[in-house]
Amino acid sequence: LINLDFRIMALLADVIDHIPALSWLRIRSSVEQFSHTMATQAHLDVEAHHLEVLNHNFRHWKTVSFPKPIFATSSIIVETFHKGQICTRIMDEYDTLASQSNMKDKMGTENVLRGYELMPKSLSKFIVTNGLSIYLKMLIVDKIMHADLHPGNIMLDYKFYDYQSKYSSDCGKVESSLIGGSLEPITKYDVVEDSELPTSLDPLKRFLGHITMVDAGMVAKLSKTESINFIGLMAALGEGDGHAAAEAVLRFHSITPGVTDSYDGLNEEQKALFIEDMIILFSKRCRGYGTNVNVGDILRGVLGLVRKYHVRIDANYATLVVNALCMDGLASRACPEYNLLDAAKPLLQAHRHYISHGSSSKMSKVMMKVFSPLLYNKKAKFDNDFFQALKRPETCHVVRMQNGLS
Repeated sequence: LINLDFRIMALLADVIDHIPALSWLRIRSSVEQFSHTMATQAHLDVEAHHLEVLNHNFRHWKTVSFPKPIFATSSIIVETFHKGQICTRIMDEYDTLASQSNMKDKMGTENVLRGYELMPKSLSKFIVTNGLSIYLKMLIVDKIMHADLHPGNIMLDYKFYDYQSKYSSDCGKVESSLIGGSLEPITKYDVVEDSELPTSLDPLKRFLGHITMVDAGMVAKLSKTESINFIGLMAALGEGDGHAAAEAVLRFHSITPGVTDSYDGLNEEQKALFIEDMIILFSKRCRGYGTNVNVGDILRGVLGLVRKYHVRIDANYATLVVNALCMDGLASRACPEYNLLDAAKPLLQAHRHYISHGSSSKMSKVMMKVFSPLLYNKKAKFDNDFFQALKRPETCHVVRMQNGLS
């Protein structure tokens, strides 16, 4: 039945491709890519293989994992059980709590609360910093990307240990500072010594968390060219270089056999106009690292120019852009003050350095794997400095997911 659907879609795509005004879309090619992706996703043994690969890639990450396949056929998959709450639901609960708080205030109040303002800093930090780190590792180091990185596929398992609990005689305060995700929180009568706390706990609030990524049926396996081109776009955002960004985007599709113009469909005048508009976009809204660049806003502007000038984008590039927008959306709900581009600077600059100095694909990959711990340490320093300076009350409201809002 699914093959019949694909044949019908291919037939309609052929008709659309023969309409001059729509031929630039190359719908038949998109349908073929979509058909291949959906056919792959329908085979659960393929998803099991993806999970094995992703688990291997993140085997040294103590706070990130994927379900492990126990048994798989083309129609059945049995995976390990992981406790946690969907990230979307957690953020929704804080948004609801903020909305309820606003309703209790007088009409016309100027201090309208947002959900992220009620979220403890340690939880915000864990969500946005780990989300970005996962994305960057897949993009820069592994070259294999989970193709559906929206918050609904991110599960969190977390709790707080209140550092001050051993000094406090006010049990009510201690109890209110304990968050229960799906892990059991310490009771209000427990006394926790520093030596008993896991070394991985976040010093901001003695936070212990774990991320489980689910639904790995679709992945994007990046070629050398795809990786270089997309990271080139992101690095151009960091440098505020509209010309370099335009050149990268113009390479976001495969060279069509028999067509000498690698930009496929754009003549020299159109390419010049596209580059000019990209430079204007960057001059207005993207000045590079340290200027609070809104990554999501810039990517949406880039996509607007892609649509305006009929620039082709292959499926893997579309996946990378959508995932970047998902990360931007995640950050905007958990901690909009956190700048994704500035945090990613160490890894983006390192990759650009190796490529610009003529390192081969294999050598560049080896160098990134060797130095990635150092680069992630630099990112971690940025993250720690940022959240230490972030002005947000440490005594935020607590959401106990089992029982709704507290």
